[in-house]
Amino acid sequence: MNSPLNPISDPSISALERYAPYLSAEDYQALLTVIHEPAPIALRVNLLKSPDPAQALAKWTNWYGWETSPVPFYPAGFQLKRYNTPPSQTIEHRLGYYYLQDAASMLPVALFSPSNTLSLTLDMAASPGGKTTQLVDLNQDHGLVIANDASLNRLPALKVVLQTWGALNTVITNYPGEKWGAWFPGTFDRVLLDAPCSMESLRASPSHPHRPITPDERSRLASRQFALLESAVTATRVGGEIVYST
Repeated sequence: MNSPLNPISDPSISALERYAPYLSAEDYQALLTVIHEPAPIALRVNLLKSPDPAQALAKWTNWYGWETSPVPFYPAGFQLKRYNTPPSQTIEHRLGYYYLQDAASMLPVALFSPSNTLSLTLDMAASPGGKTTQLVDLNQDHGLVIANDASLNRLPALKVVLQTWGALNTVITNYPGEKWGAWFPGTFDRVLLDAPCSMESLRASPSHPHRPITPDERSRLASRQFALLESAVTATRVGGEIVYST
């Protein structure tokens, strides 16, 4: 029998308690329940290598014994309900024919308007590169995407992802996101800011265990997020688009 969720011993619940006044009791309990469930595995098809994602997926499901369902807001995204061969262990994954990415992470780029122009796009906090490859797909690699990350240690992973994806019109930079607005005001057609966050409401995993966060840490993080967003707004041209996610 499942034991009741204990906010004292479970940091994920303690972190979410402050949201309780804004939700109904039913919705709050649903949130506490779902955060302890494993996230569904999802993948996004590389549109540069497979322009017809449904056709590509049909082959893979046949070869690897997958059962999938579409991500409703992104035609190249699919969730795996069942599989014989894990999607992380196929040759197609190693060659960049698809990227393993949870469905929620596909949403920010899906919010941008499609464009047939040679757009100039800034991904302000790009590593490890999942959303950057999605930005590349948005214009079929015809526009320039600047993939920036302030952390030098995170650039090797970003480089590998973009090379494997087959992205050509992409530049990797290593500058503080807060600087771009001052350096390039009114320049970009699109700016994606996937800002650093406390990760309080993420499902726990070996790479992202839950940990307590102090009010002081939360305040400093909010200040940085605001500075990054201000930079993104300044760097975007009039009529351009900004998507902020965290």
